[in-house]
Amino acid sequence: MCKNYIPFSTMKSRNRYLSNEEEYEKLRQNLRSCIITFQEADILNLDKKFDDYYDKIFLSNISDYLDVNYERFNNFIKNILANLLSENGEIIVAYIYSYIANYEKLGIRFKNSWGSSASFFSQDYILEQIPNISDLGFVDHGYKDAVLIYRRKKI
Repeated sequence: MCKNYIPFSTMKSRNRYLSNEEEYEKLRQNLRSCIITFQEADILNLDKKFDDYYDKIFLSNISDYLDVNYERFNNFIKNILANLLSENGEIIVAYIYSYIANYEKLGIRFKNSWGSSASFFSQDYILEQIPNISDLGFVDHGYKDAVLIYRRKKI
């Protein structure tokens, strides 16, 4: 059992709002001025539960838990979830830890396998690479994380 496993300096580098009072106040004001709607539902039946349009859909690495391959997952994103997006809305599909490890690109994890290549998603997705900050608080330049984003095109 570890108490305070991740040092505060690492938490600060991962969470900008902890870096100073100004960043904290900016986040606080943003949270007060936006409406956040949380809904719990079966991910595979979202299109049956919701009939509104959303600016952002966060999947929170749901691919780790779905028993589908990347082709079915891609189809699910583009043909089902995308219909719930407002114009220019985004689906934050996955946070990819160590997308680049020792300067080598890795795939996106699906339940029971690493069965995909990130290049499969390159056509219709945005892949934002971000620095990998280790649990000890340093940036390892041989490693990068990434965020996979699907953006609905203008209607």
